[in-house]
Amino acid sequence: MLETPSTILLFCFTLTVGCGGNKHLDCEKDYTSSLPNNNSGISKYVYQVSIDFESNKIHDTKLIYKYEIEDKYKEMIDDFVKQAETGIKSQLSKVSSLNITSNKTSDKAFEVVVSFDFSKLTASEKAALQLNKGSETYTANKKSLEQQNFTCK
Repeated sequence: MLETPSTILLFCFTLTVGCGGNKHLDCEKDYTSSLPNNNSGISKYVYQVSIDFESNKIHDTKLIYKYEIEDKYKEMIDDFVKQAETGIKSQLSKVSSLNITSNKTSDKAFEVVVSFDFSKLTASEKAALQLNKGSETYTANKKSLEQQNFTCK
């Protein structure tokens, strides 16, 4: 076989992308309008799902909870962060292999990021997360998230 630069480039591209291809899916849903009007202190709440696919199967996943608090509560941002982390840990308590981190993105905004390797989850953990709805493919997940009123890109 004659190895021309274009043949080598094509081979390298195939190795990088793989036969099934690697894809990334980012979907976001703004829950701000559904926040209670009972002075909760949260002025904005956005939920983002970020999924990496390898060979058209879910690989790494991040669930990103983005919050913004009212100006009058910005001195209490650390309390809001702790409360959000506790709530998320409780909500996802059936999933043991999670990595949960948080960071302040401004003096009145923060996010809590839950990440995990989907391939290492048990069947019951996958069911608890309700991410794949019976399928681990890019198309099925995108369709499922869009049916739940997420905006995907």
